[in-house]
Amino acid sequence: MFSHIMIGANDIDASKKFYDAVLGALNISPGTLDTRVRTH
Repeated sequence: MFSHIMIGANDIDASKKFYDAVLGALNISPGTLDTRVRTH
């Protein structure tokens, strides 16, 4: 079982819009943005 999943993207706003819409269809609330800086 997974409790968290992280997916990287170049266009965060577009990705959030897409995943919020897809997961919203499954009755999952919108995600939150993690503003901490991450490195490769």
